[in-house]
Amino acid sequence: MAQKKKDNSSLLVKFLKSFIISAVSLSFIVGVITLAYVYLNKDTPQVEIQPDDTPSVITPDNDEELQPVENPFTTFLIYGVDQEGIRTDVIMLAVFNAKTSALKMISVPRDTRIQLPDDTYAELKARRSDVPKTMKINEIPSYSYPDKRNETSVKVFEQIFNVDVDYYVNMDLKGFRNIVDLIEGVDMYIPDDFDYKDPVQNLYINLKKGQQNLNGDKAEQLIRYRKGYSDGDLGRIDMQHEFMKAFMSKLLTDKNQLNILDIATNVLLHVETNFTKGLDYIQYLDTFSVDDIQMERLPGESKWVGKISYYIADKEKSAELMQSFYVEEQPVVESNDTQETSNDDKKPVEKPIEIDSKTLNIEILNSTKITGFAAKTKDKLVRNGFDGNKITVDNYKEEVLKKTKIMVEQEGAGLDILNYFKEPELMVSPEQLPEQVHIRIILGSDDGE
Repeated sequence: MAQKKKDNSSLLVKFLKSFIISAVSLSFIVGVITLAYVYLNKDTPQVEIQPDDTPSVITPDNDEELQPVENPFTTFLIYGVDQEGIRTDVIMLAVFNAKTSALKMISVPRDTRIQLPDDTYAELKARRSDVPKTMKINEIPSYSYPDKRNETSVKVFEQIFNVDVDYYVNMDLKGFRNIVDLIEGVDMYIPDDFDYKDPVQNLYINLKKGQQNLNGDKAEQLIRYRKGYSDGDLGRIDMQHEFMKAFMSKLLTDKNQLNILDIATNVLLHVETNFTKGLDYIQYLDTFSVDDIQMERLPGESKWVGKISYYIADKEKSAELMQSFYVEEQPVVESNDTQETSNDDKKPVEKPIEIDSKTLNIEILNSTKITGFAAKTKDKLVRNGFDGNKITVDNYKEEVLKKTKIMVEQEGAGLDILNYFKEPELMVSPEQLPEQVHIRIILGSDDGE
């Protein structure tokens, strides 16, 4: 035990040296994202569904060769444990691309139904006779040897999902509020008044609508709030993702990088990892951006098997998604042919250059009598990658429209959001837009049906 503490202390010193010398490293980025994500999801309720046919389980794919992962990709298995340090509450696979500085992450529900590989099953069976062959993925550490929990979790994950993990990052649930306070809060737009009390959980939520700076206590209230979203728990998850992006934006500011030692120390008190090569990744941080973070969920659905509720992963879609993380995206080559011919007069028609609406400020106005329709539309856009901090919602105080109108500041804007509405009218009307608003969406009754 003394040797283990000494080894952990040595590892902590190595990390602190890395942070002090480099100011910030990829290990810190991955670690803080993990801590936030673990805390965000620790109270997520299980999906209640009716019993169904017994589904298959995720099993090792021993007859398929593991595709070697070469540079520029580095793969992390990130998971957070409960207060007892045994069961994993959150499991994520993160893949960093050194060429693009992109960080892609897929979360694996803790109730994912798996079948232990034969060699691991035999090893754990020798320790405990009650080890089941089929279990939830978060149960692996509880049956493992205490000094091999991390290694066993990695080994099973690799065999089950046919990926090669380079490093693991294991974090507990403490310290979330302290870290938010250390970065001097997170700026967020609260779409509505959030009010909820649950004395049993010692949970008291009282947040007011509007833009505000959330300290650690208020940040905890926001991420634990689940009542009142128009699309149920999906709305809560979207808000969590939105919070994480705002959290990372604040974390990467120059001021917080100067305070990196205090922040890193807090993180490192709650982490176990074999990743000690932060210095090797310093060169990529200048190009790292919150926009480079992509978050996905493991494809599948929740089902009852007897009296147990499992998450049943779609094996084919899961493999396809994970393997896509290792595909180098080819640069888009713009064609010199920027014109197309009209069928009516055969004259060249100049094709407008499409502008990414996700980079613009958007105002959504509700002209219908559907309460909360603008907020629900905002939720839909956020789920599709839009930044909630760039979107404001309000009521349209003039006539009720039948078709949705989209007013843009310049030609080429708004083209990528047309498919979210039913036959909307798109018009270039900079004179009708408020200051600092690039796109105004006036919701019509057709889209409320």
